[in-house]
Amino acid sequence: MLIQLNPPAGHGVTLVQTLLAIETSTERCSVALRIGDQVQEKMIEGARRHAESVLVFVDELLNEAGISKTRLDAVAFGRGPGAFTGVRLAVALAQGFAFGLDIPAIPVSTLAATAWNALEAAPVLRAHPILVALDARMGEIYTARYVWREAMLQGIDEESLCKPDAIVFSAQERCVGSGVAAYPCLQTPGSFSILPSARAVALLADSVNAVCAEEALPVYLRDHVALSIRERLAKGMTVVQGL
Repeated sequence: MLIQLNPPAGHGVTLVQTLLAIETSTERCSVALRIGDQVQEKMIEGARRHAESVLVFVDELLNEAGISKTRLDAVAFGRGPGAFTGVRLAVALAQGFAFGLDIPAIPVSTLAATAWNALEAAPVLRAHPILVALDARMGEIYTARYVWREAMLQGIDEESLCKPDAIVFSAQERCVGSGVAAYPCLQTPGSFSILPSARAVALLADSVNAVCAEEALPVYLRDHVALSIRERLAKGMTVVQGL
């Protein structure tokens, strides 16, 4: 998997001039509007406020830019993995915009968006392999590895769901993502907590194949939202039951 900002045309990707991006897969809700190479973003922290904030941000960004929804060439969205409710929200909105405006949807990995933000925050990471670890709750993380080569963010393994203590680090590897704050075993030298954003989704959109509204689908990695009591006990996890 190669991820490159503004790659040359003819590589199976959709290059767009005006793009809306939505990222709601974590506790951060963000929306970005990209016009040419300029990106404006609005965001808020707190998962409980995603649904009430995202469309407000869309309207504010469009109004500030002085354009209508009909000017959009595509809609990009954080397709997961991440919080189930947040991923579903981004997917539903992307499907709605794509269908209603007859424009393509562009599904961008939330792990890749996290890696992109980490590289912008700490350019020194371009010299290191990057392990992205997003907190998946229930004692697990969503993870994938990336490297920066020839102005490209390159994924070097598959996205996966695993236990934090199952990760084996190389000497040069740096860990980034919300999992760093949640699990001490991920707090290796040079590691730091960071989240994906709609701005990163917007900047990565040109490197991802666009799809129609019906094919704008989520990536969960986990089969279902919560473990049953029996499943939690089988995994040795604490179960608190009501009296």
